[in-house]
Amino acid sequence: MAKPQSLPLSARYLLALQKNPLLTKSITGAALAVLNEIIARVVSRQLNITQIKNLKITHPVDFKLVLFALYSFIVATPVSHYGYQWLNKIFKPPLSPRQKILQIITSMATITPVASTLFVAFVALMNMKPAIQSISREEINRAIANIKESWKKSLLTVLKSSWLTGPIAVAFCQKFVPVELWTVFTTVCYFFLGTAQNTMLKIRTKKQQEYLKKRDEVVKDVTKETEKNEDKVDAESEVLRESTSTGATKHE
Repeated sequence: MAKPQSLPLSARYLLALQKNPLLTKSITGAALAVLNEIIARVVSRQLNITQIKNLKITHPVDFKLVLFALYSFIVATPVSHYGYQWLNKIFKPPLSPRQKILQIITSMATITPVASTLFVAFVALMNMKPAIQSISREEINRAIANIKESWKKSLLTVLKSSWLTGPIAVAFCQKFVPVELWTVFTTVCYFFLGTAQNTMLKIRTKKQQEYLKKRDEVVKDVTKETEKNEDKVDAESEVLRESTSTGATKHE
């Protein structure tokens, strides 16, 4: 038998899947999650600026990328791994056409909503402005409110796109992909879908933040102008009173 080092990369990857399935899938998911976020940031122009001496470098890298990798490693990939494991225990191959349809429906009604709900919640937390400052009751309530608002605005959109592409991915897996590779295959599929969803969420969030910022600026300017006009009216009233008082004194 050939040594692992002498095997092609694809063969070594499949061997790693056999020996450590969840770990290998989690590493794959984490790498794709980081790439997903980098692409979404570049497209939505949410970039950071690092200055080295007189040189300003625009880039998409920050600590949040580590959090995205951890989310995929700890949450997203295990949900997918154990979800499909459970799904294939309920619907054991070979499946009849009716069972295949039921398997797809079950997947769309269970795994997809859970994964989409967690994804939108996580993105909402990552995009909070300002970011979470402490583990206090006020900050936790603010985070929960932010998540609920994101679910209200974005969850249905994410679910719809997943429900459109998910059945195709599962149907393809049923026909061509071994059970142990379902998570890897769907991870790659949802990498493309997730990148599009993440980008749309970022663009929508950015537009909302820009709108709120402009609104606050307008309110501030109006308030400032109102105070200025009030001061002017007060000054004119004071001058008028003094003038009236002076005129009355002269008349006497």
